[in-house]
Order: sequence, then C-alpha cells, then structure tokens
Amino acid sequence: MTVRNRTAANAICRMPFRIGTVRVTLAAVLLTAGIHHATANDNQQGNSANGVLQSTVDSTKRSQRDESKSKESQRIEFNKRVRVLKKGTSSRSSRRAALALLPLDKLKEAEQQRAFAVLRSASMFRELPLLECDVEPEVYNYFARHPDVAVSVWRAMKISVFQMSQTGPTSYDVNSGDGTTGKVDVLYQSDEESLIICSGVFKNPLILKPINATGLFHLRTTMKRQKDGTSVATHQGRMFVAFPSQAVSTIAKVISPISNIIIDRNFREVSLFLHMMSMAMQRQPGWVEHVSEKLDGVPAKRREELLQLTAQMYVDARKRKLVAAGGRADDIDIDTLFPPTVQPKSGSRRPTTPRVVSKPMRTAN
Repeated sequence: MTVRNRTAANAICRMPFRIGTVRVTLAAVLLTAGIHHATANDNQQGNSANGVLQSTVDSTKRSQRDESKSKESQRIEFNKRVRVLKKGTSSRSSRRAALALLPLDKLKEAEQQRAFAVLRSASMFRELPLLECDVEPEVYNYFARHPDVAVSVWRAMKISVFQMSQTGPTSYDVNSGDGTTGKVDVLYQSDEESLIICSGVFKNPLILKPINATGLFHLRTTMKRQKDGTSVATHQGRMFVAFPSQAVSTIAKVISPISNIIIDRNFREVSLFLHMMSMAMQRQPGWVEHVSEKLDGVPAKRREELLQLTAQMYVDARKRKLVAAGGRADDIDIDTLFPPTVQPKSGSRRPTTPRVVSKPMRTAN
C-alpha cells in the first residue's frame, strides 16, 4: 500500500462521526471536554520533586502544543477536501427561500400531507452550509440511495454503533444506541434532489416523558465534470423540525446556537466520507473489499453492488490516467483488470460478479 493510499484509508477511520443530523436533533446535545492530568512521583523530595514536577509540566505543555498543531493540520486538510462555499444560516429569508424550493408538487397527496404537517408546526429551521467536494456521481448516488450501506460501513470501521435497516423500498428504521429510535421515509428522490421525512423518539431513564420530533430534510445536489474527467459535487441541505411539546420546542430553540454548529459539522463530515470513499474506490479497491466483508444489517446483494461500483471506479480512474499520458481508454476494461470468476455448476461455467483484488495495490504513477 502506498503512503498516499494508507493516508486515505486512515483518514476515513479517524473521522469523528456524529449522527445528530440523522437523529433529527432530538433536543439532546452533549458536550465533552478533555482534561490533561499530570502526576509526579510522590517519593521524590526537595529539588528532585520540583524537577520532576517541572519536567511533567513542560512535557504537558509540549504535548498540548503538538496536539494543537495536529488539530490545525487536520482542519486545513479537512477544508481542502470539503470546501465551504456558503455558511449555514437560520434566517427568516433563508427559511422563506427554502419553502419555495421544496418539490412538494412532485409528491403524492398522502406524502404532501405528511410534509405539510411538519412545515405547519416546525419550530426549528436550518439551512446547512453549501459544500463542495470531489466525488464521482456514481459513488454519491449509490450512498444517497442506500444510506444503510454507509451506516454499515461506519460500523465496520468501528466509528459508530448507529443502526439503520431497510424496511421497504424507501423506508428505514434507525437506532442510535443511546435511546433514540425512529423511522426514515424518502418521499422523493432524483439525481438532483431528495426529500426525506424522519420521525423519532428519545427515551432516557433521567427524563419523565419521551421526547418526540419529526423532521423534513431537503437535499439539493449539482454535479460538475472537470477537464481531467473527475467530478465535483456541490450540495446543500435544508431542515425543518417540529416538536409536539411546546416545552421541548422552547428548549430546542435555546440550545440551537450549539446544535446548529453540530448539525453543520455533521453535514461536512458526511461529505468528507463520500469524498474519501470515492477516492478509496479509485486508488485502493482492495481496502474497500476488506471493509465490505464486514458489512452487516444490509441485504446481501449490497456487498456485490458495492464491489461492482468499486471495480468500475478503479477502471475509470485508470482510464483517465492512461488518456492523460497519451494512451487510449479502450486499452483498459473491467475484465482486463478484474477477470470474472467462474463457478462450475452442473457441468456449466457461469461468470459471477467481478471480484476486486483483496491484496493491497500500488497506484500507477
């Protein structure tokens, strides 16, 4: 595995995912702070004890400086991969504009009524940042249409315990593992936009009554092909949230300055995930295959679909490099790089899905 590919794979594993957006901000915002603790040897006395203490303090300061530099480096790299074109807002003008953009005319009557019910009683609104990231449209659309696969990838990489299981063609049950459960229904979806309705409930022994919420999420996406053949996605989400309880609604408004920051960051991190998966498919298909073997909670065919997509993205990337070097794209095809495996059955040979090689592969220069 090349250094660049190893860095790409590790970057995905290090991403601090928070799934607050999927939970529809059920009025639960938890803040944690890290505390640096240093100890000195109690058996040392006098100048020796002071020397140990001073050494510990100096070591702690150096550690803090190094940590600060590391975080700043990560922030810069994050901003390179996911570019913010416009910051998020909750202004009244943006809310009015968001209402005008909703594809309500494309919904059936029953679905329109569900959407109108949320809009009439929505006490929270957020227009998420307008973001831009490098991602192939096939990868973007695959995870947009199969969000349960993305969630399963997070579990496979041990960065989340969130559960999302498909219950219908466009319906999912969700469980965050912290007392939050809910249902997600895709009301409308195309390559350019999606309209999703989520209903959830948060239960905890420390609260007397469960907290209920319903959210309407509208995602608009534009794909642009670059001169070198790669693609850039520009997307933005808008969210309306309704709380049946007036008390909960009031609390949600009070903490909205904090929850909005978390929601915006969630959206950026999901965008980074899409970018990193697209890059991994093009540069390190073996790593994607390794992760796919750990998928759970999704239909069995999803793994084969993910491998097919990975193989195609890798081939397309190789073709672009070949053309850039003066070669012909026709010189490479998927069967050349990934010969179909065959399984003898009743005396016949039936080709199966092209298998992505499982060994680490070095990217061609």
